[in-house]
Amino acid sequence: MKYRDGRDVLVGDKVKLGSDEGTVIGIIGKENSTRDFEYQWGYLKKGFVTEFPKYGLIYYETAESDLELLDRADAR
Repeated sequence: MKYRDGRDVLVGDKVKLGSDEGTVIGIIGKENSTRDFEYQWGYLKKGFVTEFPKYGLIYYETAESDLELLDRADAR
């Protein structure tokens, strides 16, 4: 999974959708996702899930152009 700028989506990335900030909580099929996450979301086969205070959980098959990366998980 990649953002529109070509960088990989990572669990823990801070993202922005509209005026709300959220966090990538799992990537389907990746080792860095928990078993519970894979159990709940794995049937979708690919994509990632973000959690936003305002919108709740949002599933993306691919990163949409309005999803902006704010802070890398691996930079913290």
